[in-house]
Amino acid sequence: MNIVVLSHRVPYPPIKGEKIRTYHQLESLREAGCEITVFCPLHEAADNDLALDYTANSGVDVISAGAGKGWHRMVRALITGKSLSVARFHVPALQNRLNSYLASNQVDALYCTSSAMAEYAFIAVKQHPGIRVIVDFMDLDSDKWQRFSAVSSFPMSQVYRYEAKALGKYERTIQAEVEACLFVSQAEVDLFRQKNKSAAPNLKVIGNGVELSDYYPGDKSAYQAPLTLLFTGVMDYLPNEDAVCWFVDNVWPSVVENFSDAKLIVAGMKPGQRVLDLQKQGNIEVTGFVEQMLPYYHDADVFVAPFQIARGVQNKILQAFACGLPVVTTPIGAEGIDGYDGEHFLVAQSPAHFAEQIERLVQQPQLYKSVSASARQLIFDDFLWEAKNRPLIDLIFQTIPDK
Repeated sequence: MNIVVLSHRVPYPPIKGEKIRTYHQLESLREAGCEITVFCPLHEAADNDLALDYTANSGVDVISAGAGKGWHRMVRALITGKSLSVARFHVPALQNRLNSYLASNQVDALYCTSSAMAEYAFIAVKQHPGIRVIVDFMDLDSDKWQRFSAVSSFPMSQVYRYEAKALGKYERTIQAEVEACLFVSQAEVDLFRQKNKSAAPNLKVIGNGVELSDYYPGDKSAYQAPLTLLFTGVMDYLPNEDAVCWFVDNVWPSVVENFSDAKLIVAGMKPGQRVLDLQKQGNIEVTGFVEQMLPYYHDADVFVAPFQIARGVQNKILQAFACGLPVVTTPIGAEGIDGYDGEHFLVAQSPAHFAEQIERLVQQPQLYKSVSASARQLIFDDFLWEAKNRPLIDLIFQTIPDK
């Protein structure tokens, strides 16, 4: 089985959401016997080195082309009413390389790692009809842009609103044209069906997982003063930036009032000035890029996931579960995770409630231990990559019926 993967980023190293998902999916497909070739645009100078490292570590060939800034492509898209995301990721030089590859190689399927990459497949299939196309939406990006517009000021609010509409139209086209559309959770599938008023039988759930050799419990099995709270993520991503800033503005004062020596660690690459400025409040550390995230999970007492505009399943929450670190989150943060409030995590409905939930974990050792143990067991039961990727392997080899 020869699979061409159209990836919007080099799927290596697996240290951020979409890269983690794609990397482990491709590993499962390789182990199942698929021959894989990755086509991807290069967005930064370092991406070429990452592509070479990925090939050296996995044996997967990567065919690439520099994406540049893409402003001219996005301006053209804006003029013609098309999606800015699709224009940003669609690089003509990479399309030409894909077309040339398909002309001289037998390919069984094109696998796109985001809705924005489907453009490559549509153009390629016109020249090489009959190739199966599968698109991993991951999340419903049009809804994400709509949420961004609601929390952004002019002019970005208008840009996000435009993109929500344009990409939403393109997502409907994808669903009508391809064999299967994959989403990270049933909640995303239901949202697609609701927004588009369609049964859409080719929508399928392929969930996220955790690599247990990378995330596992440390020596800490209970709260130990001083209280250390942790948030992780790529910090130039708006949902992450918005979450941690909302937490510091609305919840942190109550936490400090109850625990005067409490610390908040914000660990992750590319923090902007807004996040860096949080350190002015004292007892808040913004690390920037770290080589290994595991020690931060081990040192923390509680993981906070105060999302206000996120979509899909949060890998950082699954990683905290695997490390036995209790999680306090919002209803949005809990979306897509088939767990229960009070058993696998604590859900907070308001800023005051968020502070209260943290205090409950600290003051009730039995609750702390039970939530920690239940969350880790949930990973074993439902979030191992081997099990999560089995439906994808079945789909590629066509051994499961449509739902």
